[in-house]
Amino acid sequence: MKFWIFAIVGILAFGSISAVAENRLYSGTVVVKDQSNTSRSMAAKTAMKEVLVRVSGDRAVLRYKKIQQALIKTQRFTRKFHYVREGDELLMNIEFEPTLINQLIESANFNVWSGRRPTTLFWLAEQTDDNKKRLFADSIDSLEMQTIERVAAERGLQILFPLMDFEEQQSVSVFDVWGRFDSVLMTASERYMSGQVVSARLFKLEIGNTMKWRVEWRLLHKNPAESGSHDASSKEDAVVHLMHQVADSTMMQFVNSSNNASDIEAEYEMVVDGLSTMEDYVEVVKLLSNIKEIQGSYVTAMDDGRVTFSISFTVSSSELMQELEMDGRLLKQRDEFGIALDSLSFDWRP
Repeated sequence: MKFWIFAIVGILAFGSISAVAENRLYSGTVVVKDQSNTSRSMAAKTAMKEVLVRVSGDRAVLRYKKIQQALIKTQRFTRKFHYVREGDELLMNIEFEPTLINQLIESANFNVWSGRRPTTLFWLAEQTDDNKKRLFADSIDSLEMQTIERVAAERGLQILFPLMDFEEQQSVSVFDVWGRFDSVLMTASERYMSGQVVSARLFKLEIGNTMKWRVEWRLLHKNPAESGSHDASSKEDAVVHLMHQVADSTMMQFVNSSNNASDIEAEYEMVVDGLSTMEDYVEVVKLLSNIKEIQGSYVTAMDDGRVTFSISFTVSSSELMQELEMDGRLLKQRDEFGIALDSLSFDWRP
């Protein structure tokens, strides 16, 4: 499922912000030939470049002399590393020291982008070789989707694709994306409660005597909507450019505000186990948004079907517990003796 890629997707005040786990921001995985010192050094440099861009939100950070000098001595910034074999490939995972990475970025006069990042919903349509149009959905697995996921991970973007289930197919189609019917797409986007909404179309055209792939996009969450386009020699290059443009725009809009947490209210941890699909997540979000006593919620961690929310509410925890259990799908977790836990810990039973 595309929903579970790289990052932890959530909402702040049922609106926009994801909290990305620290180890995901400050680590990278690189394919290596072997476990030699030379391969390890090259991989560490590649991974550290990725981390510097992800944490700063700015690709320009790599151009600065102070950064380039630090990349020569990556071992100083490395916390730990290990190797993993996946099929025929040997992967090296390197985790860097957050404090040192942050200090390095700030010493080059760049901002550090915290783990609180907006979730972006993509309405992406493409024109196929037989001149038909299709909409990328959460269930689609393709080379383009793999490219999107890869660049999203590199830039620290939290992304969603529409489910296009029966309910959604009644209200939105690929032609709404292609025809740029923004109001239709924004209405359909409400169920996902994402912080950003991107509409894009991808198609082939002839420029001069050369065939190009053009991607045209609109950032619908901006007022007025922000638009752009790019011509590339391949479909993959067009998709990569789109993702970098969205990441750059996101960084410009959120990098300063996301680091200012002075206006965040007191929050409490709520754990829900058994969220194995995006449909489960959407249902839990819908449930929480319908409880008027809950003022805000966002995700702080996600691991193997367990989602940890941070929530703020206006009643006592016991009253909130009763309200949550009334729905019947959130069951209070119990210890080995069958006694209900005091914490806000639940099992999801759809």
